[in-house]
Amino acid sequence: MYDKGITKNVIYSGSAVYSPYYEAEIMALYAQTIGIPKENIFAETKAEHSTENVYYSYKKAKNLGFEKIALATDPFQSKMVKSFITKKMKAPIAIIPMVYDSLKTIESIMIDPQIDAQILFQL
Repeated sequence: MYDKGITKNVIYSGSAVYSPYYEAEIMALYAQTIGIPKENIFAETKAEHSTENVYYSYKKAKNLGFEKIALATDPFQSKMVKSFITKKMKAPIAIIPMVYDSLKTIESIMIDPQIDAQILFQL
């Protein structure tokens, strides 16, 4: 479940590229279901690939007045976007890669929240 002491605000990023659902809105719905307050969840729905996820989310975070920004993703994505962030954007974005060993230690207590994705269906 969500620990209120860890995360203040989150931005989920992703358009409806491979399905009729905006990825960001689906992830935001999961976040709400596990207890992250709706007022702390933001969705960015323009991005169609990883570098756009970073770019549009960074712009949204700056517009919202976020002082510290970090990207949480898997190790492959981390490596892929790291040079984009440092060379192309020159932005102060920390990268937090997914640590699979840590996930294995909490796997037994992880939940599979149920959501109604149909409410987010886009034609």
